[in-house]
Amino acid sequence: MFTDTVPDMAKRSAKTSRQPDPERKPMVVQIRGSAEYKAWAERVAIFDGSTLAALYDRAVRQYAKSIGFPDGPPVR
Repeated sequence: MFTDTVPDMAKRSAKTSRQPDPERKPMVVQIRGSAEYKAWAERVAIFDGSTLAALYDRAVRQYAKSIGFPDGPPVR
């Protein structure tokens, strides 16, 4: 019986594997950190009334401006 379920599981995972979507935007950044760091960053975003992605987007824009980076960011 066990051998019958393995091919079914393989078929299922093949069907659900993500195909490249030309409409989907690429991943820009991924940061690894402790669970405590993640919780802190999420609390900052909630305090700010935004999402974690929006918080980091604004932080990078502000940092670029503060160091005198000449180009403004393109449309996200």
